[in-house]
Formats: sequence, structure tokens, C-alpha cells
Amino acid sequence: MEQQKKIDIIIPAYHAQSTIGRTLGSLLMQTIIDQCSVYICNDTGGDDYKAFVDSFSPFMDVHEIVLPQNGGCGVARQYGIDNSTAPFFMCMDADDTLAGPFALITMLKYIEEDPKNCVITAAFLEELPGMKLVKHDNDMIWMHGKLYRRSFTDKYHIDFDEGRSNEDNGFNKTCLLCSSEEEKVVSIPDVVYFWHYKEDSITRINNYEYTYNQSFIGYTDEMIHAIKRAREE
Repeated sequence: MEQQKKIDIIIPAYHAQSTIGRTLGSLLMQTIIDQCSVYICNDTGGDDYKAFVDSFSPFMDVHEIVLPQNGGCGVARQYGIDNSTAPFFMCMDADDTLAGPFALITMLKYIEEDPKNCVITAAFLEELPGMKLVKHDNDMIWMHGKLYRRSFTDKYHIDFDEGRSNEDNGFNKTCLLCSSEEEKVVSIPDVVYFWHYKEDSITRINNYEYTYNQSFIGYTDEMIHAIKRAREE
């Protein structure tokens, strides 16, 4: 009988054919990839990822699951979380990579060494034009470089709503509001993730139109969602 995997890796994918191979390659080199399941969450962009699943499945446990309709990154992530079962999970974007073969085992070590540790947030490097790298420490905005204990998010019903802006922030803010000395969010200094530059990303296209017309409004909505959820719990 196959032993249950320890980590589920959730990758929302929408028109990600040109980049997801690099993302999966960085997962393949992980020292504990045999303890992980990878879920490509196809956000119904008209593409399929069967070729990638076929290429990588001889070497790691990888699946494509297709959403019933397009919902955005948050909905796709939630679909992956709801359709997986490992005790820990992390989320990756389909155009990013992990920072070396010890990224996953580093976060797993920290979360397993103390049952009070429920979220591990590690450092990550953001790539900017001209090969400039910016290090982000103690970040609880993005989903990048974090490992979550499923029993914690299940206990407090921490999930993504249907918003398409700042959904990372809403999820992580709920984690912070529900945390305590008995159920901790722990920041570690290790760099585990590379956030790659993409000229046509949603946050950069149309002269950063997204920031001014969607992001600020989305931030407000997500903070309301987080506070309501934490108060309910």
C-alpha cells in the first residue's frame, strides 16, 4: 500500500504552457519529491497540460485537475486544496521556481519539528528587470514560499473567496488572525522561492492598471472577508 504523501503542491494554471515546464522542473529536483503530490489546477483557459503530466509523471506524482469554469487564481488554488489530502500544502505560480533542491525539506523540517507551527513563511527572491533581485522576509501577503498545515486551515475554515484581486492577502490575513501561541505562524530566514519577472503579468500590463482599478478595491474586500471569517471562528 502506497504511503500517503506529506505535501500537496497546488499550481493554478491559465495559459501557462510556456512556463510551467520550468516550474515542474524545479519541483522534480526536490530531495523529497517522492513525498509530494503535484496538482496542476487548469483554470479552463482552453489549454490542457496532458503533455506535461505525461512527461513528468514517470518521475513524480503529478495530476491535472480541470475547474468547471474559470474562476481566477484564488478559486483555482481552493479547488486544488479541496481535491487533495496531504497533511501539508503549498501553492506555486505556474511561472515561478523553487530555490534549489532543499526548499521543500527546509519548510517541512520547521513545520514538523513543533506541532504548534501551523504556517511556515520563508524568504523569497523577486526578480525585477535587469536581473535585479529583491529579497522578501517575513512576508504574509503573497502565497509564495509558504507551507500550511491542513488541519489548521480546516479547523478555522480558512479558504479563498471568489475575489480575483489580493486573494493571497485575504487568505494569509485570516491565518494571522486565527493564529496564537498554540497555533503559530512562523517566519524563517531561508530563501526557498524565486518569483520570476513576467512583462505581461496581470499586475504589470496596461501601465499597472490592475493596481489602481482592481488591487485597492480587492484589498479592501479581502480584509473584510478575513476579519469576518476570523470573527466567526
